Amino acid sequence: MPAKRSILEFIFLTTDELIEKVAQLDDAVRTIKINILKNNYSSKQIAQVLSGLKHTVTKVDLSSSALFLLGVEYLKEVLSNLKAPAVSLNSNRLCILGAAGLKEALSGLTASTVDVSDNDLCMLGSEGLNEALSGLMASTVDLSFNDLYRLGGKGLKEVLSNLKASAVDLSFNKFGQIKNNELADAFRELPPGVGLLDLSFNNFEAKTVAELTALIKAIPKTVKTIVLLLEELKRMSYEQRQAIQNRFPNAGDLLISRGSALTGKVVFDGSMKEDGRIFQSLGFKIPTPSLVDMSIDSIAKLDAPRSKLQGCLPDELVESIEKRRLMKDIPEVVYELHEQNNISSAWLPQAISLSIAPTIKTYNFFKPAVEADKSLAEAGLRNVAALAVALLTLPLSMMVALVALPIAAIHDLWEGIGISISLPPNQALA
Repeated sequence: MPAKRSILEFIFLTTDELIEKVAQLDDAVRTIKINILKNNYSSKQIAQVLSGLKHTVTKVDLSSSALFLLGVEYLKEVLSNLKAPAVSLNSNRLCILGAAGLKEALSGLTASTVDVSDNDLCMLGSEGLNEALSGLMASTVDLSFNDLYRLGGKGLKEVLSNLKASAVDLSFNKFGQIKNNELADAFRELPPGVGLLDLSFNNFEAKTVAELTALIKAIPKTVKTIVLLLEELKRMSYEQRQAIQNRFPNAGDLLISRGSALTGKVVFDGSMKEDGRIFQSLGFKIPTPSLVDMSIDSIAKLDAPRSKLQGCLPDELVESIEKRRLMKDIPEVVYELHEQNNISSAWLPQAISLSIAPTIKTYNFFKPAVEADKSLAEAGLRNVAALAVALLTLPLSMMVALVALPIAAIHDLWEGIGISISLPPNQALA
C-alpha cells in the first residue's frame, strides 16, 4: 500500500509556489505545516493562503515558528483568516506576547481545536493566563507542556475554573509536584462543560492509594473520560488502579496514551481487539463489540480510498472508518521543498497531528528523525546479503549449532563480525 499523503510540510517555498501548492492539494491531505518565519511571508500573504484552504484540510500546523517575533497584529491577521477547524501554535514562546497581547492575537480565531502547548504559559500567572484564554471559544484546548504546576494549587484552581472547552489536555504539567489536597481542590473547580480531561504524564503513579483516591474523587461527575499514560498504569499497584477503576471502570471512560516526552503520544480506547487486551490486563472492562464496530474494524483494513467509501456508505460510518485507520496507522509525511534547495527530506523530523476520536480533536504523534540515508541503507542490505551467502556455505553441523544458539548470542555474534542494519522502518529507497 502506498504511503498516505495525510500531511504536507511546506519548506523554502516562495509565496507564489505556496499558493499554487495549496490550491492543488490532494483531497487526502488533512494537515499542512507552514513555518511562517523561516519563509519570511508577510501577514497578508499567509492570510491569503489560509483563507483559501480546501475544506478537506482539517488542521494547520504553525508550530515551532517563533511566532512571538512577528508581533500581535501579524498573528491576529493570520489567525483570523484561518478557516481550518484545528490549528497548532505549539512551541512559539507565546508567553512573550503577554496576557493582553496573546488575548488580542487569538481574538479572531474560529478554530474548534487550538493547541497552545509548550509556550511557557505558566509565566503569565493565573490571572494572566485567564485573560489570555478568555476570548478563546474552541471546544478542544491543548495546554500541555506549560509547567502549570508553577501556578501552585490556588493558581491552577483559578485557571481550571474558567475553562470553556469541552476537552482539555493538561498532560506534561508536573501536577505531581502540587500538594495533593490543593490539586484535588483545583480539580473540583472544573466547569460542568469539561467532559474529557487528559492527565497523562503527570507522575500520578507516585501517589499513594489514599492520595490517588482523593484526586479521582475530586474530578466532577460531568467529566466522563480521562486520559492516562500506559506506563503510569503499569507501574501502579492493583490498589492504585482500583482507585481509578471505581470512578472510570470501562474502556471508553478511560483512554490510554502510550509514548514518552521524546516520542509523543498515541491514544487508544480499547475499541480494537489488540488494544482491548491491554485494557483487560489492567483490570478494565471491555464491552462486547457490536456488529457495527466489527464491520468498521474489517473495512478499515481494506485498501479502499475514502472517495469509494463515500459512494456506498453513510458519512458517519465513513468518518468512523477513517478514525479507526488513523488509530492503527501513522501515515508518511511528504515534504514539499523549493526545487532549487537540494535538501534531503530524510533528515527532517516528522511531526504528525491527527484527529483520532470524536471527543478528542487533536493528539500529537511523532516519528523519530531518520538516522540513515540511502548509502547507509544500501550498505545494511549488502551486509545482510553477505551474511546469507556465508550461512549457506557453512557445513551442516555448524549451521545446526548456530541455529541452536540463543537469540541473544546470535545478536552478539552479528555485532562481533560487523553486521549493522541501518534501514529505518517504512523508509523506501529512492
